[in-house]
Amino acid sequence: MQIPRILFLFSIDFAVGLIAWMPLIPFKKVGKPFYKYNALFALLLALLAGAARFYDRAGWVPRGLVEGFTDGMLLLFVAGMGTILLRREGAAYTRICVGSTLCGTVLIVADAVGGGGSLGWIVPFVALVSALLLGAVNLAMILGHWYLNIPNLSIRPLRDLTWGLLVALTLRTLLVGVVLLGASVSTDRSVALALGRLLSFWDQGMLLGVRLLFGIAAPFLLWYMVWASVRLRATQSATGILYAAVVLVVIGELISKYLFISTGLPL
Repeated sequence: MQIPRILFLFSIDFAVGLIAWMPLIPFKKVGKPFYKYNALFALLLALLAGAARFYDRAGWVPRGLVEGFTDGMLLLFVAGMGTILLRREGAAYTRICVGSTLCGTVLIVADAVGGGGSLGWIVPFVALVSALLLGAVNLAMILGHWYLNIPNLSIRPLRDLTWGLLVALTLRTLLVGVVLLGASVSTDRSVALALGRLLSFWDQGMLLGVRLLFGIAAPFLLWYMVWASVRLRATQSATGILYAAVVLVVIGELISKYLFISTGLPL
């Protein structure tokens, strides 16, 4: 198992996805602490991704042009998060998040294109939607806690993130379906072998079942419960449910990264 590679993919998707949703949260309503907290969280994840990459190739010397380019994007993302943490004036925080998200998006796409895998054309889309899903569920959970600090905070930011979570979940589900369908009709022998491993319970089939149940089906059920709570403005209930959703989505995406490394299919 290539643990460093799995850790890199998961950490960078998580970091970029978290910051990608930040512009939906009005700075004037949540204040600097909210932005700084999430910038610190994303910074730690990005540093973890960098450490995993360093360990995986035993140094910072890129093996090729793509790795050198993605290293540069990673450094720019880290610089953006550091700027938010060090900058006292908060007016530019949203713009920094947008710029950092663009750098992170380029990083994810370039890494996905250069990383190979079966059905390679869909890998960048899967990686980006994975980032959006991880970011939406975690930022919604963190925002839910902020209602304890700011009781009069409008419900709209949490409602918007809840809808964003549904969009990300739906896209993630569709992409899993496209990958499985594409693999089933592919004439590529390596793809057929990978699909056979996924459909064999004693090989990767059990993990695929866990991935679909915990990472796709269960979060949809929890989403409905979150939405019902948000409609009632029951932010504490929504936050508690989002805790469970975070755990399930994280488990699902980690298994997804493992299956991708193991079989080459981006599930």
